[in-house]
Amino acid sequence: MGRASDAVESYAQALRLRPTDVNCINDSLDAMIRSGRNEEALKLAKESEKYASGSERFVNTWLTLEAQLGSKRYAIERRESIARSSPKDRNNLLALAALHITDRNWSAARPLIDRAREIEDGTDLLSLDASWHWEQGEQEKARGLFEAFIAKVPADKLTAYQYLIYAQFLANREDDDGAIAVLEKARSHQNAKDAEADKAIVDVLMKNGRYDKTIDVCRRIISAGADTAKQLYRMRLVESLAKVGNFADAEKELSQIGAGIDADATTIDRKSTRLNSSHSSVSRMPSSA
Repeated sequence: MGRASDAVESYAQALRLRPTDVNCINDSLDAMIRSGRNEEALKLAKESEKYASGSERFVNTWLTLEAQLGSKRYAIERRESIARSSPKDRNNLLALAALHITDRNWSAARPLIDRAREIEDGTDLLSLDASWHWEQGEQEKARGLFEAFIAKVPADKLTAYQYLIYAQFLANREDDDGAIAVLEKARSHQNAKDAEADKAIVDVLMKNGRYDKTIDVCRRIISAGADTAKQLYRMRLVESLAKVGNFADAEKELSQIGAGIDADATTIDRKSTRLNSSHSSVSRMPSSA
C-alpha cells in the first residue's frame, strides 16, 4: 500500500507541473484506483475532462468511476452516445451492457452483447453473456455457456485457465461449492509448478472459513514446490492449522518460514504471537475430569 500511495503523490506532483498532460492524468487515475482512493480519482477525472476527453482510456476510467460512485444514469447516457458515434468500440459496448444488466434492463443489454460478439468474441464477453442469464434466474443456462466454451477447446489446448474463468464467475456469485467442483476438474490441467487451480481452491475455502479442508490443499501446493517466493501458502497453512486447534503442527510449519522474507515479517510475527497466545490458553484450560 505504501508504494501505491507514493505513486499517487509522485503523479500529483507531476500534474501540478503539467495539468493538461493526458498520459499523466491517466497514470494518476490508475495509481489512485490501485491505492483505493476512488473518490479522489473521480474528482480528478471530472476536473480533467476538458483536457483528456479525447482519450479512450481516460473516458473509460472516468465513466467506470462515475457509474460506481457518481451518477450511473449519466454514465449510461454517455456510453450510449459513444455507442452511436463509435459503434465498433467493443469495450464501451461491454461496459454499457454491464450497466444495463445491473439495472436489470435485459432488453437493452442483449443487443449490445450481440454487437460486441460480432466485433470479437472472447472470455470477457462469455462472462457478461453468462451474467445476463444468471441475473435473470437462468443459472443453468449461464453454466451451460461456460461448459460449452470448455468443450470446444481442443484437448491439447485445454489448460486450467478455462476452468478458472468459470470458477471465478461462480465464486463471484457466492456459488462456492460450484466453484470448487469446477476447480477440482481444473487440477488435472494445471501447471504442476504453478498449481493455479489448487491456489484458487485455497482462496475459496479460506473465504468460507473451511480451514479443515484448506490444510491438505496447502500441503499439496507446498509439496509440489508451487508456493510463492514469500511462502504465502505455508503461512495460510499455519493459519489454517491454528484455526482448527492443531498448534503443534502450526508451530512446525511456522518454523519452516524463512526469516529472510522481510516483506512478511510483520505478518509472521503476528501469526507467531497468536499461536503462542492460543496455545497457552489451551494449555491453561482446566481438565473436564
